[in-house]
Formats: sequence, structure tokens, C-alpha cells
Amino acid sequence: MSITLKIEESFFDEDFQLLALHTAMEDHAMAYALNAFCGLHLKRTNQDLEVGTSQPYPMFIWENEVEETYWTLIKNKIEEEQNVPDSGLFGVTQTASTSYVLQEHKEVDYILKVEGNEESLQKKLQQMREIPKLLTAYEIQTNKLKSKRNLIF
Repeated sequence: MSITLKIEESFFDEDFQLLALHTAMEDHAMAYALNAFCGLHLKRTNQDLEVGTSQPYPMFIWENEVEETYWTLIKNKIEEEQNVPDSGLFGVTQTASTSYVLQEHKEVDYILKVEGNEESLQKKLQQMREIPKLLTAYEIQTNKLKSKRNLIF
């Protein structure tokens, strides 16, 4: 007798909130600004987020044990330059391509994933909007995301 187990897709769903951040700041500067203005303590991880075959995405994390929240800052887009063989004068042509963690939000520069207690989220969002080089920050509805699995790690 054989037993077949079916795992529902909702089994893999995690409860988290996403904040979209628009800025031209480098990843380390964005983490520093969030730490300074919002009281976070984000630190660069030893291992970056790998999605598909593109280059890894830089990640900064902080676990707030007092408020029982886990914060993750991820760069949404990575620009890659590739050398493609060519029959021209130099024999090689450089092409650029851009990869995204959230394909449906290509305009977003950084994603801030917040897991756990969401009570202080609106307060932190207001504090983020005071960062001088941050153009805008807003919440992304996670229930409508197609590429949500890229953020489950």
C-alpha cells in the first residue's frame, strides 16, 4: 500500500510585510541611513541572496529580540555586464542586463522585509520618509506578488 502526501502551496507562505524603497544610494549607505534614522541595527550578511542564475543580491539583516521582529534589507536590482563573442574588430561585445528580486516591481531599488511584530511598522515607515536621499517608501501588498517565493529563505 502506498501513501501519497500533497503539500498545499499555502504551507510555504510566510507572514511578512514588504516595504519598497526608492533611492540612488549604495546598499551600505542605505543600511546606514536606516540604522541612523529608524533605530535599526542592520548588518551585512556573509551570504547574499541568490535568485536564479544572476549575481547574488546584497543582504543586510537584524533580529530585534525585544520586539520579536526580523528585518532584511535586499537590493532589488542587479546590473550585470557580460562579454559576448563578436565577429567585429575587437572580437568581444559587452552587453548589460538587469535582474530583479521582485519582477513585478522593477522600479523599486530596495526591499525591506519585516517578519514578526508589525505594530511599529507604520512608525518606522514615517521615520524612513525623513531620510534625505530616500525618494519614497511604501508598503507592498504581498498577497498579490507572483515572485513572492524569491523572498522566502
